[in-house]
Amino acid sequence: MRIFITIVAVCVAVLAVFSYLGAWHPAGDSFAVIRYPLVAALFALAALRFRARIAQIVMLVCAGLLADRAMMMRSTDAPESSDIIIYQKNMLYRDYDAASLAQDIWASGARVVTLQEVSSAHDDFLSFMADTHPYQLVCKGPSVGAIAILSTDISVRQTCSDPVGIAVMDIAAQDGQLLTRVVSLHLHWPWPHRQSDRLDAMLAFLDSATLNELGVPDRVVVGGDFNMVPWGQSLRRVQDTFGVARVGHVERTFELFGWPLSIDHVMAGPAATGQIEVHPQLGSDHFGVIGRIAFSAP
Repeated sequence: MRIFITIVAVCVAVLAVFSYLGAWHPAGDSFAVIRYPLVAALFALAALRFRARIAQIVMLVCAGLLADRAMMMRSTDAPESSDIIIYQKNMLYRDYDAASLAQDIWASGARVVTLQEVSSAHDDFLSFMADTHPYQLVCKGPSVGAIAILSTDISVRQTCSDPVGIAVMDIAAQDGQLLTRVVSLHLHWPWPHRQSDRLDAMLAFLDSATLNELGVPDRVVVGGDFNMVPWGQSLRRVQDTFGVARVGHVERTFELFGWPLSIDHVMAGPAATGQIEVHPQLGSDHFGVIGRIAFSAP
């Protein structure tokens, strides 16, 4: 039995270590999704061999990783004032009454909405939103549904890249001077699906001369269904490329066969602070994410 426990523990440890290697191979991000269940399992297996010195060290390391996970789930203080409020939502392409979602967006005070899996079934929803969010950009995507951005503030430029599934809108900030670039994106599931390839195409497009011919605004906000947990390499690549940081704590935004996953995110930068709230599904299979963001003075 001891030999069996040791073999299982070694296998679990290898998978846990591999979950940190997303930069080396996209499969690393697939295991990152289950990193903390793997760590918890490794802790339990090591506890069965508690008297062994190596087992005690493994338990200590696992306890530290689980404590770090618990810290990620702590809510941060909301900024005293918000420069922008964003509502991020994967709509789910199916037909349902989205009036309650429209009401929830209005009640949140969000001036920007980023959406994924928008279909013709949501035409009424977009019409509802046009009264308060008249600037609307809907871009076709290579997978299920379209990607969209809705804004109450004036849109000075709109850009789509249908092959990679991304929407970009430059809007006038509330002070009427500074611009904010809003990005809505939808990534595939990780390996063996083509999340890494899709992200390569997105980053190349966002860094293109055509998109940046007027310069990149000082304020950038990204909302999307990343299909990746916060500690995955995919999120890190977006953050490093555009100088943005994920806003708020870690919380369930999707359930996979009942298992809670944090895969819908709001990012902002540079030097932005903020907090998120997770709202009900309201007909979708994803929860809504509201980000309240404050930018540091330039």
